[in-house]
Amino acid sequence: PTGRLFAFAPRTGKAAWGADYPAAWNGGTMTTAGNLVFQGTSTGRFRAYAADTGKQLLDLDMQSGIATAPSTFRVAGMQYV
Repeated sequence: PTGRLFAFAPRTGKAAWGADYPAAWNGGTMTTAGNLVFQGTSTGRFRAYAADTGKQLLDLDMQSGIATAPSTFRVAGMQYV
């Protein structure tokens, strides 16, 4: 089976954009006020997308499958993911 990340438009409830994944059981998502969506995949990729358009902005090889949602914290005014 394959996987897919869907972003829905809150006003219409319709899919705004999506990203296909080669495998199912990917990690949860995290969004930021800075228009970013983060997700890890079961194939070991950590990705960031523009929340409004779905444009992929980051794709890091983490060397292991990711099954949970990312987290964020702030230190001295700097946000870390």
